[in-house]
Amino acid sequence: MSTARVPRVLVVDDDPRIVGLVLAYIRHEGMEGVGAADGRDALRRFQAEPFDAAVVDLMLPGMSGVELCRAARAVSDVPILLLTALGREQDKIAGLDAGADDYVTKPFSPGELMARIRALLRRRGGAASPAQGPVRLGRLALDPATREAFLDGGRIELTPSEFAVLLALGRHAGRTLDRARLVEEAFGDAYDGYDRSLDVYVMRVRKKLGPWRGCIVTVFGVGYRLEVPR
Repeated sequence: MSTARVPRVLVVDDDPRIVGLVLAYIRHEGMEGVGAADGRDALRRFQAEPFDAAVVDLMLPGMSGVELCRAARAVSDVPILLLTALGREQDKIAGLDAGADDYVTKPFSPGELMARIRALLRRRGGAASPAQGPVRLGRLALDPATREAFLDGGRIELTPSEFAVLLALGRHAGRTLDRARLVEEAFGDAYDGYDRSLDVYVMRVRKKLGPWRGCIVTVFGVGYRLEVPR
C-alpha cells in the first residue's frame, strides 16, 4: 500500500466561485485543496501550514497577489501560479519578479490549469535519476535529490523554478545554452510558460548569488552561461 503524501494546494481568490471551481479540479486530480479569500489569510496559512503549490489571484483585496508573492517568498519556497484576468506584459513581469513561478490568464481551461500545477509539483519534488547526482562547481554545490544549493557551504534559498534554472546551467558549466535549450533542460520540452519568465528566473538567481552573481553570463542574442565561481 502506498504511503505517498497527497499534494496540498492553496487556492487564493476573493471570488468564491473561482475558489470552488479550482478546488474541484484539484480534488478531482486526487490532491488536497485549501481555499483562502484574501492575501492576509493566505499569508497566515503559508506561515502555519505545509503546501506543495499555490494558485494566487493577482487582484486580491487588501494585499495584492504581487504583494502576497513577495511576502510568501520570505517564509516559503512553495511554487506559486498566478491567476488573473490581466494579460498585460508588465503585470506578468511584476508577478514573476515578486516570486511567482508561472502565470495563467482568465478565462482558463481546466486542462491547462491542472497541467501547469502538475508541472510545478514535478519541479518542486522531482527525484534525481542516477545520472543526476550532485553537481560541485568550485564554491557552488547543487543537490538535485534535495533541490538544495550551497555557496561557500551556506544554503541559498531558491524556489523550485530558480533551482531548476541554476541546475541546468550548472550541468553545462562553461558552455553557453541558448534560451530554448536552457528551458528544455530546466523545465522539459513540454514547457509553454511565459517567454520572459526565463529572464526573470535568471535575474532572481543572480540576486541570490550575491557577490557571485556575475558567474551567470548573458550571451546577447543567444542565451546564458555559468562560469564556475572560484
